[in-house]
Amino acid sequence: MNLQKIILIFFLGCFLTQVNAQTFSAAGGSIPDAGPPVCFPITVSGLSPSNLTSAHGLTTICLTITHTYDADLVAKLQAPDGTIIPLFTNVGGGNDNFTGTCLDTTATTLIGSGSAPFTGDFVPEGNIGNMNNNQNGNGQWILIMQDVGAVDTGSVITWSLTFGANAPHETNF
Repeated sequence: MNLQKIILIFFLGCFLTQVNAQTFSAAGGSIPDAGPPVCFPITVSGLSPSNLTSAHGLTTICLTITHTYDADLVAKLQAPDGTIIPLFTNVGGGNDNFTGTCLDTTATTLIGSGSAPFTGDFVPEGNIGNMNNNQNGNGQWILIMQDVGAVDTGSVITWSLTFGANAPHETNF
């Protein structure tokens, strides 16, 4: 009887964790060669709870980007309240692509210590927790991309934001 209760509680806990996580995805587009920053929006709506905190907030940013020289790229994320965090700057050297790359503070490898093609989980340059500043997470989120070097080109194929429990803490200096 106790084993059945434990199994039921386990599956209920897994289900509730999955229900609390919400992912929003968008397509991207071209990143101009040695050009100005370009913005790729995701509209987040129906986020519950709507105020982002460490109890429930932004946890992960995932990207798939094709580019022929990753070190040319600079990526930032802008929240609906205008908060901006750096995701990565000039990483990966002359190698190519970010394939199923997820930026998450619980990862074990810093994005700057990784190598292209970037696949898997990495800690971003900026603190995702700074987005969990009690702002309303519903609204337009913007991935800001810039190619800062000439000759090589690329595109954001897809990107997503995941919101869930046990989100990173905001850092105040």
